[in-house]
Amino acid sequence: MRALLDPALPFCPEDALLTRSGLSLAALEEAILDLRKSGLPLVASADRGWRLEEPLPDLLSAKELVARSESEAASIRWSAVCLDRVESTNDLLLRTEAAGAPEGLVVSAERQSRGRGRLGRRWESDSPGGIYASLLLRPSLALPQAHRLTILTTVAAAEALEEAAGFSPKIKWPNDLVGSRGKIGGILTEVVAEGGRLRGGVVGMGINVSQESGAFPEEIRGRASSLRLETGQLFRRVEILAALLRRIALRCGSDFAEIRSLWEWRCESLGKIVRVQQGGRLVEGYALGLDEDGLLLVRTEGGAIVPLLAGEVLEAG
Repeated sequence: MRALLDPALPFCPEDALLTRSGLSLAALEEAILDLRKSGLPLVASADRGWRLEEPLPDLLSAKELVARSESEAASIRWSAVCLDRVESTNDLLLRTEAAGAPEGLVVSAERQSRGRGRLGRRWESDSPGGIYASLLLRPSLALPQAHRLTILTTVAAAEALEEAAGFSPKIKWPNDLVGSRGKIGGILTEVVAEGGRLRGGVVGMGINVSQESGAFPEEIRGRASSLRLETGQLFRRVEILAALLRRIALRCGSDFAEIRSLWEWRCESLGKIVRVQQGGRLVEGYALGLDEDGLLLVRTEGGAIVPLLAGEVLEAG
C-alpha cells in the first residue's frame, strides 16, 4: 500500500496497486477500508484509481507505520500496534517479550500515564503531540555489550530527525536529543538476559514533535523543546517514527565502531569537564569518548580513565 501513502503522487490505478502490493483484490479492498477507518483521506476515481488527499491527519496508524518503515536494506521486519493510552509502552512490551514476541514488534501510544526515563524519572507523555513508543530487538550481544543498543538507537533517532524533519539534534550523554531550546527526546533501553547474553532489548523512545511550550508542565517548560519549537514546522508523527525504524534497521547492520564514531561526532558532552553523579559516587573529569561497549570514558584529574555506564551530568565546562 506504499503507493497510496504519498499525496504528491497521482492517482494509482487499481491494477497497478494489485501488482505493486502483491495482494488479491479482496485483500486490497480490505486494506483500503482499514486505511480509511484509520482516518486517512483516501479518494477514488472510477477511471483513475486511488490517491491520498492533503492535508494528511497526524495519526499513528499501525498499517501506515509498517508500510512507511519498509526498506530494501532493512534487516528487521517491523510489526506495529498503535494504542490510545497505556501506563508505559516499555512495561507492556517487556511483558510481551517474556511471552516470546518476535523482534521488530513496535508498540506506540497517544498518551502514557506512567512514562519514565533514565534514573526512574517521569517522562512527560500524558499530552498529545509526541511519539511515545517502544520496540523489541533481539540482537546477538553479550550482556556487557547491552549499552550498545542505547548508543545505536540514539544515533538512529538523530539521523531520522535529519531525514524526516531536516533538523540535526545534538546528543547529550548518554541518550538525550537536544536542540537550541532544550531536550527534544530521549531513549530508555531495558534488557532481558539469559545465559550471559541478551535475550531481548526493549527500547523506549520519547520524541516531542508538535508540542508548543505551553503543553509542557511548568517545572520543565524552560528545558523541554519539540520539533515544532525548533523548526517552526509541523510534522506527521508517523513519518518521523517510520524514519526512525528505517534507520534502526539500517544501523543494526553497521559495525559498532562506526556507530560509536557517529555518536561521538554529535555528542555535546565530549571535550568538556563533566561532573557525573552515580548514586553516592561523584566522578569529575574530562569526557574523552566511548569505549567498545558504549561506556563513557572520563579522565580524572589524577589521570585515571574511568568508564561510566550511566549517570547524571551535573555540569560541563
